[in-house]
Amino acid sequence: MMQKRDLEETVEKVLEKNNFNVIRHRGCFDLAAKRRKILLLKILVNVDSFLEYQSENLKIVSKSVCAFPLLIGIKTNREKLKESMIYERFGITTMNPQTLDNIFSSFSPEIFRKRGGMFVEIYPEKLRMARESLGLTQEELAKKVGTTKKTIYEHEKTSKKMSRDFAVKLEKILKRSIIKPFLLEDRTKETEIEKIEKKPKTRFEINVSKEFERIGFDTDFVEQTPFNLILKNKKRGLVLTRAEPEGRCKNLDELTKISEFFKSMPLLVTKSKTRDKDVPIPILEKTELHKFKTAEELIEFLRSF
Repeated sequence: MMQKRDLEETVEKVLEKNNFNVIRHRGCFDLAAKRRKILLLKILVNVDSFLEYQSENLKIVSKSVCAFPLLIGIKTNREKLKESMIYERFGITTMNPQTLDNIFSSFSPEIFRKRGGMFVEIYPEKLRMARESLGLTQEELAKKVGTTKKTIYEHEKTSKKMSRDFAVKLEKILKRSIIKPFLLEDRTKETEIEKIEKKPKTRFEINVSKEFERIGFDTDFVEQTPFNLILKNKKRGLVLTRAEPEGRCKNLDELTKISEFFKSMPLLVTKSKTRDKDVPIPILEKTELHKFKTAEELIEFLRSF
């Protein structure tokens, strides 16, 4: 049986073969891949072992760095993941490595496996144009396929999923292809990742967060290493921060690597400065944060490191 490490290597080879720059990580994602866009991939043999809190952390990081999250695996508790089939786990697009490889080889899947059956996405504009080219009203087309005018109207206006059987029936009547393939490039252009908010858990994290918000940063918390606080400012960029009272220097090299990959800046905030002189990133005591008046001042400090 394939082990997690073997699966990671398989997925990494697929990405590198398709000209992605790939780094490994241990946290809410296992691989980060960058070509024109960024993918964050969690790799698990059994995708049912992917927990909801992990999906929340993955969504927060993905939203912050403008990446698309993926869960790659081999099976669920009940069955193997089928090739050319798209699944979902806690809102995260899920597939096996063969399907991922197919997507990059222009053999894009069309079918989404969800509770209730198999579904597809369609091109709303193609549906409308095909109907109009046959001189059919929405009501007339609805009668031919055994549905309501409202259903046809909704599918012409939005990209709602529909059952595969219903889509195939529409294509036969319209004599046009309207089913939309799954394209990763399209997904990374969309802002379809739901907004997840996690609150700071300790008094130290609360106080640090308030200081950053005071000078103009939006803050997101994640339960992972090597960073647990993401600072965002539309004009000044992204800062991946470790808010750590004791100033432990574990995984700071990893934080540096990830920050470089995301073109962001790393920062360690502590109660008192560490005695370790080889800390590879900027470090501030919590009491030093009050001297910064704007996000720009903090960014200038980080760039001077």
